[in-house]
Amino acid sequence: MSEVLNEIGLTDAVLATAKKNVTQADEQVAKTFGFKWAKRDTYDEAPALLTEITRWLTERYCAGDLKNLDALLEGGSKIILDAGCGSGLSASMLFGDRLKNHRYVGIDISTSVEVARARFKERGLPGDFVQWSLTDVPVKDESVVMVFSEGVLTFTES
Repeated sequence: MSEVLNEIGLTDAVLATAKKNVTQADEQVAKTFGFKWAKRDTYDEAPALLTEITRWLTERYCAGDLKNLDALLEGGSKIILDAGCGSGLSASMLFGDRLKNHRYVGIDISTSVEVARARFKERGLPGDFVQWSLTDVPVKDESVVMVFSEGVLTFTES
């Protein structure tokens, strides 16, 4: 059990219940995106595409200037929860080496968390990854400082 997962309330006992609250719709999303994100060769090998992804994320979340992200991350180590992390591409491209000074937790309903774990390891980025439905993530109140969620809500049951 990692220290950060324990700190936010995702203890071994809690994680053991992960599969008990999954709906049929959750299972379909998990299957689809687990398959999609495992195909890294279809989206992860073109430098021009990765550059464009970074530009787009910077524009969308930082008004085009990464200094805005730096300002949000000032003041010491923070826990960043990536709700629907998928393969970890968006977080690794937007936050990059900034994650080395913070504690990142990626949560996704699909097996893509294994792809994200591998991506972070390849880039030398720290992170913890949990396969879990976003509809009932049992994190402790006020334990997470920032939630990042890119392209997820469309596929999440309300």
